[in-house]
Amino acid sequence: RLRASTLGAGFDPEDIKAVIAEERPLPELPEEPTVPPRRVNLIIDIQERMAQGKGPAYERWAKVYNLKQMAAALQYLQEHHLTDYAALTASTEAALDHFHKLSDELRTTEEALSKTSELMAATVDYAKTRPV
Repeated sequence: RLRASTLGAGFDPEDIKAVIAEERPLPELPEEPTVPPRRVNLIIDIQERMAQGKGPAYERWAKVYNLKQMAAALQYLQEHHLTDYAALTASTEAALDHFHKLSDELRTTEEALSKTSELMAATVDYAKTRPV
């Protein structure tokens, strides 16, 4: 007994029989989703939180949390070979240039979309008033 609804497309009994009879190729299995990389958060300002009335247990937790965040940041820098300040600066400038390029492309696309929307509205208005 098969549950094709849980297996997805290409796993119905007829499809399986066709694959066995070599009338159809094996269906492609979906790739398993990759685990997103762990995001490095900002470090907690312990002094500010203590002034807000947090207790000593929170202070201990915050110190450990900050150490873990700093270790994750250092690991990221080492994995991407950014331990040299010049390499980090070059990588940052490259990312910034890429961001500006994408922003310009987005702005251009939005302007074109706006013009297209205006033309579509004008076409609809013309179609409504054509008999007049």
